[in-house]
Amino acid sequence: MADPERDHGFVYDHQGLVDILQSPFFKLNMVVDDTVDEYVNHILLTLTSSIEEHQPSGYWRIIGHPPASSPPANFPWIKTVGILFLSVTSLGLLKLFLR
Repeated sequence: MADPERDHGFVYDHQGLVDILQSPFFKLNMVVDDTVDEYVNHILLTLTSSIEEHQPSGYWRIIGHPPASSPPANFPWIKTVGILFLSVTSLGLLKLFLR
C-alpha cells in the first residue's frame, strides 16, 4: 500500500512511473486553486518532471522504407469486358456516323 504522505497524491503504474491521469494530485481543487493560473503553477513543475520521466531514454531512428503496397488485382475478365465494351461502343458510333 502506498504511503499518501510520501507519495503526495501520486499514483504509480506497473513500471513505477507516475500515472498522471489516475493521480489525485492533478485533479482540480477549487479550494486551493482559485484560477487556472494557480492550478497550472501548482502542477507545472511536477508535470514537467513526470513527462520527462516517461520519455524514452534514447533517440529513435527509422531505417529503411515501408514495404511497397501490392498493385491492385488484375482480373482478366475485367480487361475482356472493358475491351468488348469499347469495341461495341466504337462500332455503334461508327455505324451512327456512316448513315
